[in-house]
Amino acid sequence: MRNPFIPTFGVSPLILGGDGDFIHAFGAGLESGAGDPRRALLISGPRGIGKTVTLNELEDAAARLGWVVLRAQPYDLVTPLVNTAIPEALHTVRQQDPDKRRITSLSISGVGGFRTESAGGDSTPSLISSLNKLCDELPDGSGTLITLDEVQSVNPKQLWELTAAVQDLRRDGRDIAFAAAGLPDGVAALLQHPGTTFLRRAQHVTLAPMSPQDTASVLENTAREGSVDFSGPVLDRAAATTRGYPFLVQLLGYHLFEQASGDGGTVTAEHLEAVTPDVLDTLGSLVHEPALVHVPQSEQDYLAAMAEVQTDQDAIPSAAVAKRLGKTAQQVSMARQRLIDRELIYSPRRGYLNFVIPHLGYHLNKRQTRDTGWD
Repeated sequence: MRNPFIPTFGVSPLILGGDGDFIHAFGAGLESGAGDPRRALLISGPRGIGKTVTLNELEDAAARLGWVVLRAQPYDLVTPLVNTAIPEALHTVRQQDPDKRRITSLSISGVGGFRTESAGGDSTPSLISSLNKLCDELPDGSGTLITLDEVQSVNPKQLWELTAAVQDLRRDGRDIAFAAAGLPDGVAALLQHPGTTFLRRAQHVTLAPMSPQDTASVLENTAREGSVDFSGPVLDRAAATTRGYPFLVQLLGYHLFEQASGDGGTVTAEHLEAVTPDVLDTLGSLVHEPALVHVPQSEQDYLAAMAEVQTDQDAIPSAAVAKRLGKTAQQVSMARQRLIDRELIYSPRRGYLNFVIPHLGYHLNKRQTRDTGWD
C-alpha cells in the first residue's frame, strides 16, 4: 500500500484538518455578487503551516462553482497571464457549446507554450483588457479567480499592476476574485509599499496550528486509509509532538506509517521513539533553517537564548531570556518585538514567550552543539 501521508510542500494531503470556515466564507463570497469583500483574501503564516494547500482549497471551491482559476507566478506576474494563461482560458471556454456552457473545472497555471499573436501588428493587450475579454466570454454565474503564492517574493511594481487590474474590474462589477499567500515578515514588508493599497484592504487570514483533536483525527484517519492502526496513547503523544503543525503532521505520519506497515500494521510507542530524531532533523533542514535565513544576528541570539532556557517546549519567561543574554528587558525589547512581528515567536501570556514553529528550540540547541563541537 502506498504511504497515504504526503510530507511535500504545496501538495494537498489526503485528509485535511483544522478550521475551514474562511474557505467556506470565500466560496460564499464568490456566489454572493461582485461587491462582496470576501473576494479579496491575503493569507499569511510560517513555512509548513499550509498556505499553499489553503490556496489549493480556495481554487477547488472556485472550480466547483464554475469559476476559471488563473495562477499568477511570483517571478513574473503579468506576462504569463497575458500571453499564456488568459488566452488558454479563452480558448477552452470558446470550445464549449454556447447553449450548454458551464465551466466545471478550469485551472490555468500561467506557464506553458500557448500564446496568441495580435493580427496586423497590434500592440500587446494589457492585463486589464485581457481580463475583461475573458469575463465577456464567461457564462452567467461564473467568474475569474487569480491566485498568487509566495507573494513576499514578487516585484512590488508588478504586484501593483496585477492588483490594480483586479481592482479596476471589481469597480466595473466584474466577477473577479483574488487570493494571495506568503510569509508573515515578507507580507508585512510588502504591505508598507505604496503600491499595495488593494492588499491592505483585503481580508487577512493568519493560519494557525490545528487543535489536538483535529491533529489526532488527521493522523488516525490518514493511517487508516493505508490499513494501519494508529490509536490510543501513542496517537496522543504523536499529536503532541507535531503541535498541530500541518507539515510536521504529514512528515511524522509518513515515517510512522513506514515503520508500522512493515511491522505488524500498528503504530507503537517504539516506532514513535525510533523515528522522532530523523523527523526533527528533516524539519530542521526544510523548515527551521529557511525560516532563519534573513533573521539578523541579534535576533538569532535572542532565539538561541530562548532555546537554552526553555524546558520541554514550555512557555519561556522573557526575563530569563534577557538574563541569559546579560542584558535588561528594555535592551532586548526591540529584538523580541521584531521576532514577534516575524511570527517566529509569540506571547502566550504576559511576560512569557514561545516559538511559533514547533521544535525550533531543539533545532537551535542542536545547531549550537554542532557549531561548538561539544556533545
